Amino acid sequence: MPPAETIGLHGFAMEVPLNTRPVIPRERALTDYGIPADVLLVMRFPFDEQAQLAKEVALVDYGQDVNENNKVPYTLVRRDLDAEIELVGDRYGLRPLNYAPYGPSAGHVPVRPDTEVMIGTALLSAAGGHLGMWGRSNVGNTGISPVQITVQMRGDWFVLSDQSAAGTQVVVSTVPPDRER
Repeated sequence: MPPAETIGLHGFAMEVPLNTRPVIPRERALTDYGIPADVLLVMRFPFDEQAQLAKEVALVDYGQDVNENNKVPYTLVRRDLDAEIELVGDRYGLRPLNYAPYGPSAGHVPVRPDTEVMIGTALLSAAGGHLGMWGRSNVGNTGISPVQITVQMRGDWFVLSDQSAAGTQVVVSTVPPDRER
């Protein structure tokens, strides 16, 4: 696994370049998690003592050739449904990493330019629902705030802004960005 560091965000924002080196390369992400994408960073949410789980969400890059006309298939594994193949037409997205959410639309949230994605337990957070932060997927959510963190793609940067009571850990590569991506 490439060198990485864990940064604790608590009421702060951080910027990560779009061309950052992955913390989990595509081959390992596919083998270990069934995700056909580079994992650019991992957001780790507060540990839930009862569930013995700290939910992790990956910010992934499916590749520069992925778009609405060239979608990539991937397998969604959910707790209440059989695994199924979905198609992704966005280059960047958010995926649960160490747990399986409930629901037919659960498991993937696109990250698009100039659109804020709110992750948390608030019902107004559609992304939170897709990522298993509320509803039937509430196992492991005890320490997660209604608005835990927001993710935005602005220009050549991802902007992560923690708005939680307990903070969010972000695992990012320590290797300088790849200029060729």
